[in-house]
Amino acid sequence: MSPCKAAIQSGLEEYLQALKRAIEGLTPTDIRWQATPHTNHIAWLVWHMARVEDRWVNRHLRGTAEVWTADGWADRFGMDPESTGFGQTMEDVRAMPEIALTDLRAYFDAVRAVTRQSMCRTESPKTNGRDWAKSIPEPTKREASEP
Repeated sequence: MSPCKAAIQSGLEEYLQALKRAIEGLTPTDIRWQATPHTNHIAWLVWHMARVEDRWVNRHLRGTAEVWTADGWADRFGMDPESTGFGQTMEDVRAMPEIALTDLRAYFDAVRAVTRQSMCRTESPKTNGRDWAKSIPEPTKREASEP
């Protein structure tokens, strides 16, 4: 594995393990906690992190179906198959269905398994003949204006 890929993989693993430690033992009430009425709750943040990785790795880098839809997670969670959370209002965040933390972690683990597999198979910063840097889409106007 190249030093670049090893650094990326190390960073991905480090933040996922830190996230798992941080949310371990949280109750259903805890994961719906919002620091202020204008911040996202913990469950939404975990879901959003997994969704963004899923979208970028699968749709944009690999050119394949996302784990979210291919494995039925959107249906299981009762959520929009196209949503990643970008552009959602606070009402949308609060309206997120109640999802068990174990299920959120299982979805994130499924996404990460595909990410790991993809990194192991890729010998250069290209995948399916596509340059990684050019595969990441420009943010929409709304995404670019969000803090």
